[in-house]
Amino acid sequence: MPLVKVKEKFQITLPVEIREQLRLGVGDLLEATIQGQTIVLKPKDVVDRAQTRQQLIEVMDRVHAKRLCRKFCSGGREEAVAPVCVGIKRPGSRTVRPQ
Repeated sequence: MPLVKVKEKFQITLPVEIREQLRLGVGDLLEATIQGQTIVLKPKDVVDRAQTRQQLIEVMDRVHAKRLCRKFCSGGREEAVAPVCVGIKRPGSRTVRPQ
């Protein structure tokens, strides 16, 4: 287990193995909490609420329109939602980027 040194201004450098395993990049956000005597750092994704809400409304409108066209959905909602989800978060990325 690698050791991490607390530097001036209380900064630390995360070991390469940890950064790669969690796919962390420069500018990613981590939530810091304490559990007993342990410091826990959790990667967090940040999304623009207004943009995400609008995208969700658009997807739900398309799903609703498909359901009106066909009384029984043969492909399921996942197929209608999947292309939009792929556009929101790229594989291997910790941050959410606008389309």
